[in-house]
Amino acid sequence: SVSTCEYTINQQMDFIVSDIFEKQPEVVCFSCYIWNVEEIKYIADTLKKIMPTLKIWAGGPEVSYCAKAFLQENPAFDGSCENNQIPIQVYTLKSRYCQVLK
Repeated sequence: SVSTCEYTINQQMDFIVSDIFEKQPEVVCFSCYIWNVEEIKYIADTLKKIMPTLKIWAGGPEVSYCAKAFLQENPAFDGSCENNQIPIQVYTLKSRYCQVLK
């Protein structure tokens, strides 16, 4: 099944990490914008430490302009989503995932 979770930059990052952890997703997709990209990097790093098998994908304008460089500089991410489209590979996992929109 698919769950969509929405968080804002006004929420504590540790709360977001905890909330995602409690849901135990297999895949998390983030939309990265100039106002949230640093927070998302922190959240992704923290999630990868406590959930090493979690697949973390990133999309949005802060990723799509140079996805290869973004992924090289941020090893917590497993892949990127072009134009915020969730890749078919995510669907073929037949798993739960949490798409973080903001």
